[in-house]
Amino acid sequence: MGDASGMLAAARAALGMSGVPNAITLDYAGRHGEEFRKAAWCDMAVTYWARKSGNEAAVLPGGDRAYTVWHAQDFQKIGRWYPGTVANVNRAEPGDIVFFDWGRSDSIGAIDHVGVVEKVLGGGRVQTIEGNTGNAVKRRVRSADVIAGYGRPAYKPYKWNGKAPSGEPELKRGDTGDRVRDLQSALLKAGERLPEYGVDGDFGAETEAAVRSFQSKHPDEVDRVTGRYGPQTAAALARALGHAAPDKPKPPAAKAPPWPGRYLKQPPIMRGDDVRRWQSQMRKRGWRLTVDGAYGPRSEQVCRAFQEEKGLAVDGVVGLVTWRQAWEAPIT
Repeated sequence: MGDASGMLAAARAALGMSGVPNAITLDYAGRHGEEFRKAAWCDMAVTYWARKSGNEAAVLPGGDRAYTVWHAQDFQKIGRWYPGTVANVNRAEPGDIVFFDWGRSDSIGAIDHVGVVEKVLGGGRVQTIEGNTGNAVKRRVRSADVIAGYGRPAYKPYKWNGKAPSGEPELKRGDTGDRVRDLQSALLKAGERLPEYGVDGDFGAETEAAVRSFQSKHPDEVDRVTGRYGPQTAAALARALGHAAPDKPKPPAAKAPPWPGRYLKQPPIMRGDDVRRWQSQMRKRGWRLTVDGAYGPRSEQVCRAFQEEKGLAVDGVVGLVTWRQAWEAPIT
């Protein structure tokens, strides 16, 4: 499941797209028929961004939509519809799907247009990203008088753990997701400003400026490239929050190569590349063993000791389970 920041990142990536057919209409037409190549495409854009960001289930509870009325009804059916009153509009959230009626009613059946809330401005106004507005993807500011209502997608929830995120891998402009949200939350806690978009999970110009501002206050503790968030900046930000430097992410467990399909054992002494591969892996684990491709007495001795260490059946034979454990079990 994706999140609101991913949905907004997908929408921002489309800003400036114009004319038909375009990538949005062609994508929709490829699934639903050639008649959509040049059709009104505001809701096709919402569908496209949802699919691009992994948010289909949250944003499209009734499946792909090109017709705004049906899309709004989908949210109404699952109890996630909010009429466009001033009070409701002020409670909207980034990533909400907002529907418009140019006739200025709150009637779902009269809906004309749709977009995605990017920012809540107060006073019954929101900043949106919309497709097919002036035949392009653009930002708009809309008021409650033309907002029929909005749907609240069931995005993946986010909660900050109160710590600076790891700087490995480095975070930089264009990155999105929860690690960026963690960074934004930590920067705000450290006194930096994110006045436009706040904690939206999108490492844009605003977040880059906040990182640069923090780095300028800690010139001896930051990474070589300013505006990027790496391990040195992460350590400085953690100290600013009163915490120890963030832990480096643990590398993923190694995946075992395909099992040879035969047991490695003796007697007789087996030989070959499969034996050599297993011996090499045992050496990486700290066992004293010659990598000679011959499964002799010493190889069997190491195998038995390894099996005992990992709580396996001790038989001195490298079968499927022992083979996989040689690569996938944590090295302590």
